[in-house]
Amino acid sequence: MSTPGTRFHVSTPNAPGAIAVIDLVGDVTFALAALGADDVPVGRPVVRRLGELDEAVVVRWSEQRAQVLPHAGPHVVRAISSTLVAAGVAEASDVDPCELYPEAADAIEAHMLDALARAESPAAVSALLSQPSRWHDADWASIDVNTATRRTQELARLIDAPVVVAVGPPNVGKSTLTNALAAEAVSIVADAPGTTRDHVGVSIELPTSIGGFVIHWIDAPGIRSGDQVSAIEAEAISIARDVVRGANLVLSCGDADHGFLPAASIEPPSATPVITVGLKADLARIEPCDLCVSGATGEGLDALGEMIRRTLISDDAMRWDGPWHFHPALDWPGSPRG
Repeated sequence: MSTPGTRFHVSTPNAPGAIAVIDLVGDVTFALAALGADDVPVGRPVVRRLGELDEAVVVRWSEQRAQVLPHAGPHVVRAISSTLVAAGVAEASDVDPCELYPEAADAIEAHMLDALARAESPAAVSALLSQPSRWHDADWASIDVNTATRRTQELARLIDAPVVVAVGPPNVGKSTLTNALAAEAVSIVADAPGTTRDHVGVSIELPTSIGGFVIHWIDAPGIRSGDQVSAIEAEAISIARDVVRGANLVLSCGDADHGFLPAASIEPPSATPVITVGLKADLARIEPCDLCVSGATGEGLDALGEMIRRTLISDDAMRWDGPWHFHPALDWPGSPRG
C-alpha cells in the first residue's frame, strides 16, 4: 500500500497531441508498480509496458517524483487513472507546480512550465517561454494594469481554447464548413433542413500568422421559426441559443438563398463579437458580410482562420512585451502566492 500523500495529476487534460503527461508524487515506486512499471531508474527515461493498458515513456525525476507519458487517448488516460485510484493513489485536482517541476529555476518558471503543459494552442509556446524573464525584469510601477489585464484576457486563450459557435438558418452549409476546417467528417452533411438536431463540437487547430491556434468549434443546429418547427427542432434551437450565450465568438452564417439570421434570433451577449460569414461562395456570393468562404472548395478558409484569431487575440496582444497573468496561482503583480 502506498504511503500517505502519494498522488497523481493529469497535467494535460485538454492539450491536444499524441502524448499525455501524468505526474506522480510521493511513493513513486508503489505507484509505478501499480501500473506494471517496475525498476524505473532515477534520471533516465525508459519505455515500460503498463500491463494491458498501454506502452509509455516513464521518467523518474527523483525518488518521490515521476512522469508517465502514455498515448493521449482519453480512454487510455482514464484507464491509467482508474488503475491508480484502485491501488490507493489519490488523484489530485491541483498540485503545486514547484513540486511538479523541481528542475525549474524558480517558482515563476515552474508555473510557466505548468501552463505550458496545459496549453491547447501550439502558439502558446513562444508566448509563455519569455514570461519568466519578463516577470523578473518588469518595472511594475510603470505597467498599466488595465492594459496588462486586457492582454492577459486575450493571451489566456492560447492556454484554454476559446469557444466559437457557428449559427445560421438550416441548410446554409455550416456542416460543410465545419468539416472543411476540421479536415474530417465531424458533422452530418445533407440537403434536408434541420439535419443537425443537436450541436456538434470539435477542437480545431487553425493555421494562422502566429502559429497553430486551437479553438473549440460548435456547429449549432439551424435556427428557423414558424409553424413548421417541430418540438424536437424547437429543443435543438433552444440548445443553440444556450451555446451562443457561452461563446467567446459567434459566426453568423448565411448564403445567397437563405440570407442571415436576424440579430434577435441569435441573442449573443452584448460583449460577444459576431462575424458575418457568407457560405457557398463557389455557387453564389452574399453581400454584405465580413467574409465570403466556401467549405466545398476551400476559398477563404485561411482568411477566416486569421479573422477568428485576430478577433479573439489581437495583434497588439501578440506584440505585448510585458508580463501577463498566465497562471491562476500567480499574484498580480509580483510572485506566486505563498
